[in-house]
Amino acid sequence: MYRIVSFIALSFLPVACQSTPSNQLDVQEDPSSPSTQVRSWGGMREVMRNGKTQGRVQLSKVVGPNSFAVGALEGMAAEITVMAGEIHLAEVKQVDGKDVYNARMADVGDQATLFVIADVETWTEHVLPPALDLKSFEASVKTIAAANGHDIAQPFPFRVESTAAELHLHVLNHSCPIANPEGPAPWRHTSQNQPVTLIGFYAQDAGGLLTHHGQSTHIHAHLPKQGISGHVDALSFLKESRLFLSIQ
Repeated sequence: MYRIVSFIALSFLPVACQSTPSNQLDVQEDPSSPSTQVRSWGGMREVMRNGKTQGRVQLSKVVGPNSFAVGALEGMAAEITVMAGEIHLAEVKQVDGKDVYNARMADVGDQATLFVIADVETWTEHVLPPALDLKSFEASVKTIAAANGHDIAQPFPFRVESTAAELHLHVLNHSCPIANPEGPAPWRHTSQNQPVTLIGFYAQDAGGLLTHHGQSTHIHAHLPKQGISGHVDALSFLKESRLFLSIQ
């Protein structure tokens, strides 16, 4: 059983004429279709490994009041997390010779080099069982989504509200540490027993495009008490969590 949950944004950038995505997925020709359209620009391999980090889409032209998204700014200058149209940018700044975390809101001209977005007005709420690691978390999301009518062969968005027993995240510093280990190191953060909102996309067999190789999800976290957001590397939930899926 599930109940319908409406999520309304209080702050968002206006929607203008949309750019054409380089990798458009699950396109719905009928605007009355209840399915959620997932759109993407750039790809993990193209950006992270091949170094093609140019701007591909202007955030102010595609983010609306019901948008949920993850990605990175051009030049891998910041991590992008969008929650109900509110854009959170996480970047690394040099202060007194040290790399420090900096959070800022989006400017009108900000462009993403890597971006995955879906507009979701209404969600269904489900119970997500405890997960000791990312693999078990992904397996639970897949099982619950399939049981509730999602075509798991197609990418779909999800969000989670919970308290993470442990969460590891990073913020890019103009370079991918895996593809370019000699480049600037990302800013890394570990939190324990902190409230967290996860914004993610489940994408099966999309390694190198929407997800890192060996993973079925691309997830960003927002830690409201600490004012921190970034790309999730590892997680564990020792208690049940609230999983939200889009209407299908």
